[in-house]
Amino acid sequence: MKQDILFVTGNVLFVLLLLILVFVIIYWPKQPAPEMPASPPPAPSVTPECTSGEVRDCLTEDYCLGTKTCVNGKWSNCLILPMACVPGEIRKCPVGTCAWGEQECSLCGQWARCR
Repeated sequence: MKQDILFVTGNVLFVLLLLILVFVIIYWPKQPAPEMPASPPPAPSVTPECTSGEVRDCLTEDYCLGTKTCVNGKWSNCLILPMACVPGEIRKCPVGTCAWGEQECSLCGQWARCR
């Protein structure tokens, strides 16, 4: 008699667990499939620093006057202007209408102001 009750109780529990499992399988929330983008996102646009061919004055690392040129939207390095004189050279220059002064050639190869 006790064995029959245990057998019936075990079967009832088994059937109950089986029903719960079927319920969970049928009604458990389904995860939505991830959506694939139709096309890749657009690449960020790159704004050029400058317009090709544009030229600007600049100072080199030695503080000499030079120019930089825009190439493909980017500035080139600052290039020194062609030397107008030999650094350290001194020459006479007019000051006003009747006097003479001196100009010294800078380390950058450019004439300083007349003094």
